[in-house]
This record gives sequence, C-alpha cells and structure tokens, in this order.
Amino acid sequence: MKKIIKRFVISIGIVIVVLFVLLVLFVLLIQARDRGYFYRGEFMSLKKVCERWGTQDFDLEKFKAASKDESIRAKMACSLLKNQKKYKEIDIGEIRKKFGDPTGYYFSDMIPAYLIDRAKYWGEDTWQLVFFINRKDKISRMVVHKNCCSEAVKRRSRKRRLELEKN
Repeated sequence: MKKIIKRFVISIGIVIVVLFVLLVLFVLLIQARDRGYFYRGEFMSLKKVCERWGTQDFDLEKFKAASKDESIRAKMACSLLKNQKKYKEIDIGEIRKKFGDPTGYYFSDMIPAYLIDRAKYWGEDTWQLVFFINRKDKISRMVVHKNCCSEAVKRRSRKRRLELEKN
C-alpha cells in the first residue's frame, strides 16, 4: 500500500512539474508573439498591396535599378505578386542577377528580401517583398512582409517622440 501511495505522489509531482513547464513555455510564447519574434510576422494581402501602392506593371530592369528608391519597387509589388508564377522556380543564384541585391532581411541572408516601403521614423512600419525559397533552392512564392514594427515598439516610439517634442 505504501508503494502505491509513494508512486501516486511521485506521479502527481511529475504532472505538476510538467504543467508548470508548459505554463512557463506558454507565457514565453505569448510574450514572443507580442514582440513579433515568430517567423511568420505580419503579411499584407494582395488586395491591400494593390490598394496601398497601386498596380504599376512590373518591369524587371526598373525594379533592379531602384535599390535606393523603394517607392518604385512598391508601385510594382502588386503586379509582381499577381504574376509571381512567371518567376517561380528561378534559382536562388539567379535572383540577385535578375532582381538586384536584396535590401531587406527576413531571418537569414539566404532568403532574399527587398524593401518596398521604409519607415521615416523609428517605430513606423517598414514593408518588404520576400522571396520564399523551396528545398530545391528555387522561388516558391513571394509575399509582402512587415519588417518592423510591433504595436509595443510603436507605442514606445510615439511616447518618445511626444517627449522630444515637449522639450
């Protein structure tokens, strides 16, 4: 009988420890999500891309030449996303040659990203065009991703800007 009770107490202890660890992980995941640490981040739908930046026809040469002026790339983002099937299966080595040097960053230098809307002030949104690569090192799809900033960063930024304006 004592062995059964002892095993029961040990089992309850293990369950409590496991539940505590799960609770801690859950809290950490919630905090990470709120700070924007997940790979997914925020993406913009094709409809919103077209509404925000227009529907200028995609021109590969203009896109490549626009490394300093993101607005040119932004105007063509809708067209590029609509016609991305045309560019699927381009080898990762060819992306730089065709689209120019990446100006954005998405988790790794191995994932090409091009800024299309850069924030003017710290804490404002910055958007980039990201080329997801498949296991064969070819473009699998393109998306518009918010590079910066989470709501927490925006609140701190607004608060700091207001403090600076008062002084």
